[in-house]
Amino acid sequence: MSASLAVGVSGQGTNLAALRRSEERGLLGGRIELVFADRPCPALEAAAAWGRPTLLLGPAPWDAELAAALGKAGIEAIALAGFMRRLGPAVLGGWPDRILNVHPSLLPAFPGAHAVSDALAAGVTITGVTVHLVDERLDGGPIVMQEAVPIRTGDDEARLTERLHAVEHRLLPLALARLAAGALRRDGRHVRLDLARAARLPSPRRALLSVSDKTGLVELGRGLAGLGFELVSTGGTARTLGEAGLPVTEVAAVTGFPELLDGRVKTLHPRIHAGILADRRRPEHVAQLAEAAIEPFELVVVNLYPFAAAAARPDLDLDGLIEEIDIGGPSLVRAAAKNHASLGVVTDPVGYPALLEELRQEGRLSEATRRSLAAAAFAHTAAYDARIAAVLPGRLGLPVGEPLPPRRIIELERVQVLRYGENPHQAAALYRLPGAPASAGPLAAGVTLVQGKPLSYNNLLDAAAAARIGRDLRGPACVIVKHTNPCGAAEADDPLLAWEGALAGDQVSAYGGVVAVTRAIDRPLAERLVELFLEVVVAPALRPEAGPILAAKPNLR
Repeated sequence: MSASLAVGVSGQGTNLAALRRSEERGLLGGRIELVFADRPCPALEAAAAWGRPTLLLGPAPWDAELAAALGKAGIEAIALAGFMRRLGPAVLGGWPDRILNVHPSLLPAFPGAHAVSDALAAGVTITGVTVHLVDERLDGGPIVMQEAVPIRTGDDEARLTERLHAVEHRLLPLALARLAAGALRRDGRHVRLDLARAARLPSPRRALLSVSDKTGLVELGRGLAGLGFELVSTGGTARTLGEAGLPVTEVAAVTGFPELLDGRVKTLHPRIHAGILADRRRPEHVAQLAEAAIEPFELVVVNLYPFAAAAARPDLDLDGLIEEIDIGGPSLVRAAAKNHASLGVVTDPVGYPALLEELRQEGRLSEATRRSLAAAAFAHTAAYDARIAAVLPGRLGLPVGEPLPPRRIIELERVQVLRYGENPHQAAALYRLPGAPASAGPLAAGVTLVQGKPLSYNNLLDAAAAARIGRDLRGPACVIVKHTNPCGAAEADDPLLAWEGALAGDQVSAYGGVVAVTRAIDRPLAERLVELFLEVVVAPALRPEAGPILAAKPNLR
């Protein structure tokens, strides 16, 4: 059942905007039917602009005027979001224990209109936000919710107010939704939370996005926002989304803490990880979230600092490399993958379109999808850690271990899926070591196919063998391999002579073989190569005049 709500304002209306966002997402438990103010202000103008009834209160007897307007609108619960007058008996008596106020301090400390400046002047190190029921006492009604906000060195009133507002924008909509749902019960000076009713309130759709690879990020964010998701994000990810005009909630607004230690600590906080790890199939987990006022996440989108790319940079020193070891990212990924029964985790931008399509078509991710994403996420973090384990000992100057250790971790990334394996009924793919240098061979970074159909498993096996032998030769050289057996290899003063020397090794077996040359293919060499049936030719370059000659053999790759 939807409750009729009213909001009292006096200023810019940031809390009113937060309440409106909550209403639009179906989380407020009602509709704002009246916005009233004690003075002309931007908040009242904003309410009128989005088509809600407004009331500008006059001088006394304004309390009776307000009570009459609230009654006429059928208001059931009221939130004071910066309203700067004390309510009188007509309103207090008409809506007992149905009025909330948000205050920028940890009441009973620093009541009144100057709570922020009073806290700074007092030199306290902790202040916060209080939502309380309104009665005849100034900021003295029973407390509904509180959250601490630390005062940091260098804080002034503007900086502290900004952080307090972020907490207010989270607490006030939740408290009003609970009041509207009957989940709050006054017991003398205490307000008791009915956990069963609170747990039945609608859960917001929230996605946590923190990515190093920004490919497809804006499109994903736009799609999720269109589906009603709140986008919670950090650092550069939040900036990218914000610059695209998307509404973003900074992680610091959720945790109440800024990024610490040059960004090393951002998401390592119970308000983040409890929202990820809560198994919503378990009533006790849902109740604990409600009691702690923590909202769950439905989706976690994370990819990690590019450690492999950083390790390949010759200009990066050890300290710089250490900073590329992601801590918060793997924690988020592993937590979300563990709790895949309740949420999805995505680590690869390639999967964004399919993710959005399923959410649009089905409304949520299926169990099969969540399981598949979780398995991929664990593989992602395992490969990441394997790369660190492989690179870091050498960079730390540790002695080289035994050549055949009891456990060896190898990270490989797939370059391409092949047509088939050694035989047509077998599957195969080409993998490489991430960050492999050019000296590792022409296949280390994948294959640039100049002409012909895709290479098969056997083609690649022979091509890799031929290229590896070629790297051991000096100057212009040529190698011919067939079925992993060398048919001939030669060094010479020019590529053509090297080809002739290699072919002389076994002219019969060279038929249908794979050739690797260590210099660019020119016209004379191309003319000789097409005289014999060959499967593959591997070369560092192809001269323009040689291309048309080789193209005359369309099956040659």
